[in-house]
Amino acid sequence: MKKTYIVLLGILLTAGLNLNIKAQLSGTKTIPGDYSSIANAATALNANGVGAGGVVFDIAAGHTETVSNLVISITTNLPTAANPVVFQKSGTGANPLITAAAGASPTIDGIIKLNGTDYTTFDGIDLLDPTSNTGDARMEWGFVFLRVSTSNGCQNNVIRNCNITLQKENTASIGIFISKLNLAGSIITANSSSGRNSYNKVYGNNITNVDNGITVNAEAFSSLGRDEGNEIGMNGFGANNITNWGDDGDQVVEAIKCQNQLDLKINNNVIAGGNDSTIPTSVINISTSASSGQSNLEVSYNQISINSLGDVSCIIGGGAAYDSVRIHNNIVENCNVSGSFTAIGVIPASNGRAFVHNNTIRNNTFTLPYNNYLIGAFGAFHGGNLSIHSNQIYGNQNISADGRIYCIYIESGAVECYSNTVFNNSIPNSSGTLASSIYGYLNGGATPSQKIYNNTFSNLSIGGSNTAANTKITGIVVNGQPSTLTEIYGNLVSGLSGPCGSGTSGGVRGIYVSFSSNIHNNKIYDLTNTSTTGITIGCQIEYGTQAIYNNFISSLYAPIQTTITVL
Repeated sequence: MKKTYIVLLGILLTAGLNLNIKAQLSGTKTIPGDYSSIANAATALNANGVGAGGVVFDIAAGHTETVSNLVISITTNLPTAANPVVFQKSGTGANPLITAAAGASPTIDGIIKLNGTDYTTFDGIDLLDPTSNTGDARMEWGFVFLRVSTSNGCQNNVIRNCNITLQKENTASIGIFISKLNLAGSIITANSSSGRNSYNKVYGNNITNVDNGITVNAEAFSSLGRDEGNEIGMNGFGANNITNWGDDGDQVVEAIKCQNQLDLKINNNVIAGGNDSTIPTSVINISTSASSGQSNLEVSYNQISINSLGDVSCIIGGGAAYDSVRIHNNIVENCNVSGSFTAIGVIPASNGRAFVHNNTIRNNTFTLPYNNYLIGAFGAFHGGNLSIHSNQIYGNQNISADGRIYCIYIESGAVECYSNTVFNNSIPNSSGTLASSIYGYLNGGATPSQKIYNNTFSNLSIGGSNTAANTKITGIVVNGQPSTLTEIYGNLVSGLSGPCGSGTSGGVRGIYVSFSSNIHNNKIYDLTNTSTTGITIGCQIEYGTQAIYNNFISSLYAPIQTTITVL
């Protein structure tokens, strides 16, 4: 009799184990079918976890449901690389659509929330916050990745081929948010690699009617706090398209914002539209905290074309000490801006490295008298290295009465600038006594060394009829210090023209150097100053000893004045 009880107990235990195994989700499930809705499938997934080989939820094309704050939070039988979770569109027709039910919070409502979830993909699932949701009922987030704890973040997830539409009048709205928050909205700082939101990929999505498009934000008090290996857009796949973004409030808006990331890639995004108010706009903003910044940042193959009544920075990238920032093969074009403008800017910290190459900045228009930087390197580079090469900058103009265009602007650092083509940039409507200026290349600070070679600076012009003494056009300007090692060679400077001033503060100059330099094998010609008091100078050196040889300088004109200087 005792043996019978033992056998029965063994059978019951075995049955229980088998029931647990069967409860894990694996294979292919249909919605509707196996589950009536995505929300029901998520409930089963959270309760039972994932079985061998993972689970795929095939969601019928055209399927619709209404839900908000749908949380994916798997605590047992976790997804892995071998056992992933996939929610995907099945069949032809419209993407499945989740319409947001009314929310309740002014700050933390989202349509789909991944809470410490790994290896989960949403492919071709659309999200919509309807206009019937007003006030606190509106969604702050489309997709959001949240931390559970300092040691449990979201990793190896994918959001692709989704259409996300929110309400940009909600100034907290973000299409896709990889967040430093938990479900309650509290900030969580990772203290281990498992606590980071890392190795997530977001590509091929259409995001519209949002305040901010995509935000990736870590709270980094140490290097452990930084997220790692996230990719916003991927080369070779469909682009993220971000349109109709930005609000009319009083805060900076960003199409893509990333902070405190390690090995971050922002590639293949198409960003259009912009902001109709005068508040500042950053299109792609990669910023740093006071304690740590970006490491090994790449921004490439993005296309930007926006309109704004305020200040605009299209691509701004910062890096931490000894880290690298690589910005290449981007196109910034057809922007119309009524504030200050920076097409591409880098802000590396001490000993950082920045590489800006093969970008195209063209046909942008600026309507007010502000500084316009087409490529700018800002801040103190200290011992850091800066390489700017093979960029094309053309067809840009400031149409105000007194504009300022800096085609390539450097504040400090060890600089190498070569093989850039800069042409047909202009300020066509100068007038009155207000000064205008255009620089092909300007170094405005102290640098340990710089090489400027094999660049073309041509057809830089100021039109109109201004009479300001300090109006100027200069191909290459190097302001350094006696210890700066400067090499300027193999450059072509031609076609500079306009009504420019006189003295040290104005005029048309091919090359201007404040301290000792090695200047050779440059071609400088066709410089014209149409001012009644202006000067035209081929190459000017203010101080120090120089090595100047094998330069070709010709065709310098001051048709209304007689002040012409070759060297």
